[in-house]
Amino acid sequence: MNHKKVQVIVLTTTKPEKVLLLKTNKKRGGFWQNITGSVEREESFIEAAEREIAEEINLTEGEIVELDHSFIFTDRYQREVIERPLILLLEEVPASLELSEEHDDYRWIPIDDVQESHFEYESNYDAYVMAVKYWRERS
Repeated sequence: MNHKKVQVIVLTTTKPEKVLLLKTNKKRGGFWQNITGSVEREESFIEAAEREIAEEINLTEGEIVELDHSFIFTDRYQREVIERPLILLLEEVPASLELSEEHDDYRWIPIDDVQESHFEYESNYDAYVMAVKYWRERS
């Protein structure tokens, strides 16, 4: 059985649109990423995304959209992983975020300023590109 994960790209929808990047703590590598996490038993990808958003940035608002794509890879534990990207659409940047202990910093970057070098993993950047494409086609 595949290990299931979610990757949530957080975008604001009011111009100038921005994306949220989270910095993992030093123990976890100290790199920038989207919200990520495992899908627990009996959870759907959307339910896992809702839980991870609440756990990692303490938000329960916004619209969650599941993208029609999956990343498949082998993780550091030699498990085959299927990771589904989702988007959390927020009207505007929240006044503040309450980060979990997995992260020690965050930043909002205008979507036109984001570079692949902002992300540690290629799949994080690819998911970001898909999210922006989805948003631009929708708006």
